[in-house]
Amino acid sequence: MNILKRDLSNIRFFESEVASLNIDPALYHYLDQAIVEDPPTFIHDGGFIKKGFDTNFDQLLHTMEHHQSILDTYLEEVKHITSIKHIKLGYQKLVGYYFEISKIYNDQVDQFEMFERKQTLKNVERYSTKRLKEIERTYLESESKKLEIERSLYEKVVLHIQHHYLELSKASQTIAYLDVIWSLAFVFKKDQYVRPKFNSSFEIELKDARHPIVEKHTRFIKNHIHLTKNDPMMLITGPNMSGKSTYMRMVAIIAYMAQCGLYVPASFANIPIYDAIFTRIGASDDISKGLSTFMTEMTETNHALMHATKHSLLLFDEIGRGTSTYDGMALAQGILEYIHDDIGCHTLFSTHYHELTDLEHHLKGLKNYHVAAKKQGQIMTFLHVVKPGKSDQSYGVAVASLARLPEKIISRSQMILKSYEAMHIRQSTDLFTYQNQDDSQDTHAIIEKIKKININDVTPLQALTLLSELIEEAEEQDVEY
Repeated sequence: MNILKRDLSNIRFFESEVASLNIDPALYHYLDQAIVEDPPTFIHDGGFIKKGFDTNFDQLLHTMEHHQSILDTYLEEVKHITSIKHIKLGYQKLVGYYFEISKIYNDQVDQFEMFERKQTLKNVERYSTKRLKEIERTYLESESKKLEIERSLYEKVVLHIQHHYLELSKASQTIAYLDVIWSLAFVFKKDQYVRPKFNSSFEIELKDARHPIVEKHTRFIKNHIHLTKNDPMMLITGPNMSGKSTYMRMVAIIAYMAQCGLYVPASFANIPIYDAIFTRIGASDDISKGLSTFMTEMTETNHALMHATKHSLLLFDEIGRGTSTYDGMALAQGILEYIHDDIGCHTLFSTHYHELTDLEHHLKGLKNYHVAAKKQGQIMTFLHVVKPGKSDQSYGVAVASLARLPEKIISRSQMILKSYEAMHIRQSTDLFTYQNQDDSQDTHAIIEKIKKININDVTPLQALTLLSELIEEAEEQDVEY
């Protein structure tokens, strides 16, 4: 305790805490004499009472410590009595102590009545003696007695310190607090964390940000982020394994740490006060409740959307991947539009639906970002840097190759992918003009017919006929007009 006070006394911040560590010196010395420096976790394991605290306990420890020397001495006596030099002393929990002697000495052993056969193995016999059993019993009794005495001494210590409960409780709380503060300060300085700034303009700006856990296990590429009230949404594209999810988690963890009053792993941090952080990351089901992976995803997404406010932080990772391409894409777009129009909070939304990147031209608060990667031949290199702009590929086949899927599968997949691209499976249909145009194809056909009519060559009677035909066609196709 005096050492702790001495170490902290020169730190002004801890003056009041250090001053509160007023434990009776007599109690400190009593505990120092009674309990070992590093006691075991559980009392029933024993080994927590110091030597010198109790005379009877010390004598018992002395006996137990000399147990092995007693066995060694007795082994030498047996070798001398039998003139058999190759005798081993062993122990098994079920068998106890035994002498192990090769069968070639069976005739010699049989001459001594003190040996009692315990086990017969392939090449050896195992024996016990009355003296060996006594040594074992003495040791086991001593071990049991040791635990009994230790528990008794422990209860004695507990009764002694009960009168100092309040000061010990206060001291332990203070030391725990100092331990947390000291440890955090050590990490902040060692790993070059910075003190975050807070703003009321609903803006987050991080420079050279890192993930506090991932950077401990691998070389981490620093990244930036800047979201404002007017530009609150990031649509993040990029290959699998490139780090989209890690980037999103990094932002959330830093925001959380800052609002806990901690320094953060970045060179600069300016953060708003979020009222909540909502995440939809990863794939999992809840079969016990009858929820599939996709249903779980939708349920969690709904919870986030229903409870998020304009002061929240949303992290959505690959929303819609659990259903068909067009269903998933439609849901992802609908969710993005809802967040943009109805919530307006800071949002990081990662996706492999590259068609969604066109939303940047339709939602003024959404900006495209991508995780950089480069592919040279069949070699994929992840740069793990988040940059403005969109990614036009997911490089899924290349990532599968990194996972060492059979070459036959990779080659076939590449052929199929090229075939899909050649057939324009990735259509460039405008996904963002669907509003009030559920019958857009039928409407388009009727409009094209109207455009082809040359009103200068049509008589009034023909015009009436054409109008009647168009109305009939619109009604048949249930097109609103």
